[in-house]
Amino acid sequence: MMLTFSEPAKQSWVLSRGEKIVSISKDVAAKLKNQDILAINFLFQNFKNEFQGSILNEEDGFATQLQVSVFLNVIYNHYINPKNKFLVLVVSPGYLMQKWNTRLENFAGRKVSIVNSKTNLADFIEESRLALLVSFENLKLIENLLDFNFSSVVIDHFDVVATKLIVKRLSGDFNIGITRRNFYVSFYC
Repeated sequence: MMLTFSEPAKQSWVLSRGEKIVSISKDVAAKLKNQDILAINFLFQNFKNEFQGSILNEEDGFATQLQVSVFLNVIYNHYINPKNKFLVLVVSPGYLMQKWNTRLENFAGRKVSIVNSKTNLADFIEESRLALLVSFENLKLIENLLDFNFSSVVIDHFDVVATKLIVKRLSGDFNIGITRRNFYVSFYC
């Protein structure tokens, strides 16, 4: 069944009506397209079913940075005790760093820090709503982040770095891989 909207949402978008209502605010829902809602719902259902993560397949025109940012905000607002840390690591190609920075600040409510060789990691120990961004060009720096307890690790263009040993050592409570590789087409071609 395909889900479509004829106009932007005029109310909050409900993801779950269980013990507590889990929703996306109407202001944010109005900015989302059909595929964004489907991707956020997919991530949420996997989180709710206690899977350790998900893989999103990105196509042209998909706003995966937006989808992941909204999902992370929903999880933080509905499932995390505000006294607890909610540390997110995003590993991405360098050319997407600004897009991730903007989306995480605007839609996930994160303070964002780009990790580079001059970054003092001790500055992050007390932060509770922080997203760290590491570009593929700085993958070596991930070694210094392995002791952090990440709530979520997000790897954009996962198929490009999946074989790197350092990436295989990363883990969060809920991990997200984003790929442009179409495994279905690759399998049948």
